[in-house]
Amino acid sequence: MRSSTADRIASLVRAGQRDDPFDRLLWIGMVVLLGSVIFSTAVMHLAAVMLTAVWIAKMVVRRRWLFRRTALDIPFLAFVLARVISIPLSVDPAVSLQAFRTEIFFYVLFFVFTSTIDVKRPEDIRLLLRLVLATAVVASVVGTAKYFLGMEARATSTTSGYYTLGLYLCGVMPLALGGAEKILRRATVWVPVSVILMIGAVFTFDRLHWVGMVLAVLVAGVLWQRLVLPVFVVGAAALLALFPSVAERAMEAVNFASHSSGRDVLWRGAQMIWDQHPLFGFGLRTFPLIFPLQAQLLDQGVGSWHNDYLQVYMESGFVGLLALCWLIVALYYHAYRTFRFGSLSPEYRSIAGALLLSCTILFLVGGILDTHVSLLFRFELALLALLFTAIQKSSRSNESWQS
Repeated sequence: MRSSTADRIASLVRAGQRDDPFDRLLWIGMVVLLGSVIFSTAVMHLAAVMLTAVWIAKMVVRRRWLFRRTALDIPFLAFVLARVISIPLSVDPAVSLQAFRTEIFFYVLFFVFTSTIDVKRPEDIRLLLRLVLATAVVASVVGTAKYFLGMEARATSTTSGYYTLGLYLCGVMPLALGGAEKILRRATVWVPVSVILMIGAVFTFDRLHWVGMVLAVLVAGVLWQRLVLPVFVVGAAALLALFPSVAERAMEAVNFASHSSGRDVLWRGAQMIWDQHPLFGFGLRTFPLIFPLQAQLLDQGVGSWHNDYLQVYMESGFVGLLALCWLIVALYYHAYRTFRFGSLSPEYRSIAGALLLSCTILFLVGGILDTHVSLLFRFELALLALLFTAIQKSSRSNESWQS
């Protein structure tokens, strides 16, 4: 086990040994960012700023525009533009501007990823995905340990509590299942990794993330790994039988309306004001300023709409929501073209399928606006954009050559 860990660390170090010092710094920055996103908000922000600064510095010093065009650039930029437009039209521009100052680095990272990661080096992509899986495993173990030691009422992350941990584990699970053959390779590795992620998500007691985890297991079990289904069934049965708290929480799903954790209040509040700023929204991070039913919330610490689509609409209006829908449609359109007509290698087919399933789950259960999980989403989106673009260009080149 120690030699295996040492080998992985050595692989990361070797992958960072680039000829260009800027490329070395960019690789280190990506490793630090992906390795810290679920553990430390401060380190995550520092790495994001560092990556952006190094990327810009490389362009200035090399006097070269570092922008690798991809199939998802325009819809992604449209979504960012919709967020920008809502700032001066916000009910409190100062609050929205401050929020965007934090977000801007995360948006730029999409282009840093697409300009830095080389799809011709699949080993680098595997290493980065293994790093993401390793951080998820550690986060799951730590969160679950805190729950069983009585330190927390639920398994929680070291950054933003149980919700972020459950969301992160839910988003990472497809990488362990769908990309198992090419990322983790051996069943003796990906099966325990998947089990650990599942256990961590279960003890966050967040039912929405349970649904996302079940979806990941069902899709992976049908399309890729048949072993997943019996392992999941046995594991779920054991957890329900051994832990009454898990069984009780699962039973609440039968009567979701009476155990909605305050989401019904959020939706009622949205219905009261949804038509006041329909075009460009109320502005970024304005929930505490505009929500009319604050006193009815069971958790007074709620600071968002707890639904990505509702939050985009409330913050950026129909313009922002349409831009987000455009990005989603573009993702699946290019995925269809790539899988249907592109010449995907078995390795990249497995990885692209896992990334697409992960993005799909985040679209369904949320996370694309979460401070931490949104970085995972943008990293996966950038990888898919690179794969789609490279494969479609290769297919067009082959068609031109043949004609």
